[in-house]
Amino acid sequence: MHLRAEMAAGRGEGWRSRMASLTCRYTRDFLSASDESIAAFRAQQAVAFAAERQAWDLAGEFPTSLLTACSPSCGTLSTAH
Repeated sequence: MHLRAEMAAGRGEGWRSRMASLTCRYTRDFLSASDESIAAFRAQQAVAFAAERQAWDLAGEFPTSLLTACSPSCGTLSTAH
């Protein structure tokens, strides 16, 4: 927060950014090393999303009965995964 205030006041001296690049190998290695935590997050995310959709349905805000599976080209939402 302090850095943001300093930058907004025009006193951002001393802060430097530098260009960085990610290689394909680094990215693959990172994803491989993070595979278990990524899978755990995605599983938790799917459960949370399903619960949210159910809450919407129960509240009548966005009934899942209106969502039908269709091809992506038709432009409607789908509950299919």
